[in-house]
Amino acid sequence: MQVTAAALLAALFTAGNTEVVVSPDASGVTRFAAREVAEHLGKTLGGALALSECPTPGKSHVFVGASRWAEEAGVVTNGLARDAFRLKITRTDAYVAGVDDPSVDPVSALGKGIWPQYYERASVFGAYEFLERFAGTRFYFVGELGTVIRHRKMVSAPLTDEVVAPAFSVRRYSYRGSDWYEGPVRKAGSRELWPKQFLNAMRLRMETRHIPCCHGLNKFAYLERFSATHPEYFQLKGGKRNIDPTVKHKGHICNTSGIWEEIYQDVKAYLTGRPASSRGLPVRSSGNNGWPFNCLQGRYVDIMCQDGLTKCECEGCRSRYVDGIDWGKELIWSNTVAVANRLKAEGVPGFVTQMAYTGYRAVPETVEIPDNVMVMVAEKGPWSVHQPHILKKNNDEIAAWNRKLGRKVWLWLYMNKFAALCIDDVPTMTPKCVGEYFAQHKTDILGAYIESECEQFLYNHLNWYVFSRICWNPDVDVEAILDEYYRLMYGRAADDVKAAFGIFERKWVDEIG
Repeated sequence: MQVTAAALLAALFTAGNTEVVVSPDASGVTRFAAREVAEHLGKTLGGALALSECPTPGKSHVFVGASRWAEEAGVVTNGLARDAFRLKITRTDAYVAGVDDPSVDPVSALGKGIWPQYYERASVFGAYEFLERFAGTRFYFVGELGTVIRHRKMVSAPLTDEVVAPAFSVRRYSYRGSDWYEGPVRKAGSRELWPKQFLNAMRLRMETRHIPCCHGLNKFAYLERFSATHPEYFQLKGGKRNIDPTVKHKGHICNTSGIWEEIYQDVKAYLTGRPASSRGLPVRSSGNNGWPFNCLQGRYVDIMCQDGLTKCECEGCRSRYVDGIDWGKELIWSNTVAVANRLKAEGVPGFVTQMAYTGYRAVPETVEIPDNVMVMVAEKGPWSVHQPHILKKNNDEIAAWNRKLGRKVWLWLYMNKFAALCIDDVPTMTPKCVGEYFAQHKTDILGAYIESECEQFLYNHLNWYVFSRICWNPDVDVEAILDEYYRLMYGRAADDVKAAFGIFERKWVDEIG
């Protein structure tokens, strides 16, 4: 084998001379990362790679996770941001290491639902970076068809020493309601699909810490707790209080009633470490000290209004409404701010979250918002890029919120088949719009959650893939990503598939979505 000048500035990995090294005391997360490297790099090189707890002299190594060998090479994880990792390539070895949760077994967690997926696994992200950048592996979606292995006898990794970190801290998409493609179990909603769905999100390097912000007041069970003793806590509609447990969007509160004292005490109790039972909440989970999942990590409480918000007709609420579609903006945000300011005054650490949403999306004019309020803004998102009037209005709202807060918001975006968009068997493949939209917001948001329920996950997989690339590098060349995708996935049919996907995108965005 001829060694070129470029090869002298790179580490070279071959099947017969490479082993993946993980420390004997490594966590389950770190070992999972090492196995991913060994499996996929081995497939690339055409031979099984050994997984070793001690490096063999004379071989090339991929050291995964924190270890004494990484420390000796100057690869330490102290001070790294969440999900960031160190990547170092020397003349003979590679090192990938980040902060990994020592208490989690990823394989077990993949089968347990959404909440067990939130743990630190930066070495896993580093493993995927190594495979993608140097071995050319592509994880378009989980399974043989969606994983591209580029077979070669040698992998060359140029010398580098860098920290890789995501540009967006919020990186999440929804995958409910989608049938899977490969394997015996394909039915949407089946628990047997969870490992594939969650592994897909892991390989796309989605978020590992969730900030709750989705109709959080629903989860405090106020109707169950107070409808009998305090019916005045609930919305007045047609002369009756909203206490019927059988109606849609049950239990809307009256926003000028005494329920806000209860809301504050619930928030305070959670943030000060008291159990949910101390506030009389029905305990439906043994985790999280009995609190529902609008309360997370001991730091965040989601107090977003219930869905389907309409006007309460009591005199107190009516006197606080303003004209226009954002009739509730002053009332809703003043209540949110009152909770946050009282937390500060009483020395309670933590954050409350609130979404700028229908009825109160616009920036309030009469209140200042303290730094312990985190704001998410709901917008149409990528499907608005060909609708200039909607796009401008949405972008102006995001800019206005950033000015109001003096800090970045994050977004809830809609790319799902909902209501009039529930059209079966029409692909929602719109990756170019995803790239165009986030190019406009690459510096002014913390990231986004894409609500993207659809009958087939394949209709969304390329949207998610492009989104994942942008989350880590907003300056990525989306056209180049797509051209590579068509070539690697479809070979000689690349041009035809590209043309077909272009039709899907134009039809959906310009005529349907």
